[in-house]
Amino acid sequence: MEMLRTRAAAVYVPLWFLVSLAMLTESANILCPDKNYTSPSIPTSVHRLRVGDIKVVAGIGDSLSVGSGAEAIKLLDLVNQYRGRSFSVGGDFSYEQSYTTFPNILRLFNPNLYGYSTGIGDEKTANAKFNGALMNGLSGTLVDQAKNLVERMRRDSAVDFEKDWKILTITVGSANLCGSCKDITTHPASELKSDLQLALDFLQQNLPRTLVNLIEPFDIYKLRAFAFVDAICNIAQESYLCPCGYEEVTFELRDSLHLAPLAEDYRSLVRELIYSKRYETSEDFTVVIQPFLSNFTLLRNEAGELDRSYLAKDCFHPNTKGHNMLGIALWNSMLRTYIHKQTHLDYDATPICPTTEYIPTEKNYL
Repeated sequence: MEMLRTRAAAVYVPLWFLVSLAMLTESANILCPDKNYTSPSIPTSVHRLRVGDIKVVAGIGDSLSVGSGAEAIKLLDLVNQYRGRSFSVGGDFSYEQSYTTFPNILRLFNPNLYGYSTGIGDEKTANAKFNGALMNGLSGTLVDQAKNLVERMRRDSAVDFEKDWKILTITVGSANLCGSCKDITTHPASELKSDLQLALDFLQQNLPRTLVNLIEPFDIYKLRAFAFVDAICNIAQESYLCPCGYEEVTFELRDSLHLAPLAEDYRSLVRELIYSKRYETSEDFTVVIQPFLSNFTLLRNEAGELDRSYLAKDCFHPNTKGHNMLGIALWNSMLRTYIHKQTHLDYDATPICPTTEYIPTEKNYL
């Protein structure tokens, strides 16, 4: 009789524990608590990947991913790289504390996510982790950034390089456009396409189990409008950020005629490269374009005045509020199928829950 009671208790306790553990696991995700978004076993195809399967987050590109000046109080602070606030790779604080960067949202689905950057520093600091983006990173630096990232991952004992699924976000084009302000032949679209192809070819061959989120180049000239309404923005933009000479009356028209077609050429050739299916040749690597900045418009308040509350002191880079907004935009874009991806910024958006079984790619959801 004693043996029966012991055996019954032995059965009862584990069942109770497992039920409680399951309830605790579900409730831990405050964004999407009613469903499990992790595969029962590690997927073997990038086209059968769920958000909870992602183990490693990373990023390369330009100053948009660096977090340039995100917490700047004065002009001198603009040189600081607040990588922990980066919308694509930053992991300062948490989603529960209203820091809605892409990694912080992803951590709701995998609390053990690895690779996000914290604090302040350049790409070589330990806290940068797998944020290899460069200040003023031209497209020509992408392949070296990719090589450095792969080497850094290989050396990190916390990463199972061959087995862990990774998400890598790439931002590119802004520095090229700034460098083309006075002469559009300086950085033509063909150059950006070639540079991007070199980097993606290397990553496809050397970074297994990776989904790449590629942010389309956007129209940086739109941000120049702030130079008219804020003297500090004028100094920062004209002196060292994006030094396109202009006359007060004509700069917006001249820049839009000059840079807008070039930015569109960038986007066109990026799409041509990705939609060629060059990166659909294996089951462990793919590239998905995220176009949410392609047709962005500047936010204005009720009085019709430009709202700079999302921007750093230079009115060019996002501040922490801006990075939080962009983190949501990237997350939502990644979860939408191709025909439902937005090409504009929704400044009031909130993170959505996955509505498809797998993260949409060009192959599994059209």
